[in-house]
Amino acid sequence: MIPELRQLIFDYLDAMHEGANLPSLCAFRKLIRRADVYVLKVLGFVIQLPADTLAQVTYNLRLAPDFSFYFRLTSAQRVSLIRLLKGSIWSNVHCANMVWACIMRQPPLCEYPEFRKLFVNSMLVKLIFFLEPNASDSLLP
Repeated sequence: MIPELRQLIFDYLDAMHEGANLPSLCAFRKLIRRADVYVLKVLGFVIQLPADTLAQVTYNLRLAPDFSFYFRLTSAQRVSLIRLLKGSIWSNVHCANMVWACIMRQPPLCEYPEFRKLFVNSMLVKLIFFLEPNASDSLLP
């Protein structure tokens, strides 16, 4: 068999194997939703937002895509929120799995546009990017 043809066949098989090992988009969306719920709880804790109000906010966020939630943070609250969000990458199973799958896994899910878009639009990543300007250098490959 011609070596180029053999290499082409093996490359094709490797690509099929890689695609077969990807999680479903539905499962990844579910993971991000669970991580988002945790991030909202952390945000509610830091800004001392009651749990029932927080539930209404998440409900409004899901129903109205143009809904914006504005809040102010003191410098102490900002530092606390950054620390808690970064800590959630190690302490919360959903946040940890989401970050691991997108950055550390081989191949990283961030190499695939659909998964990258979901990851970048997650509340964890958005808040970290918003609160810490140089976070983009350390979080995404």
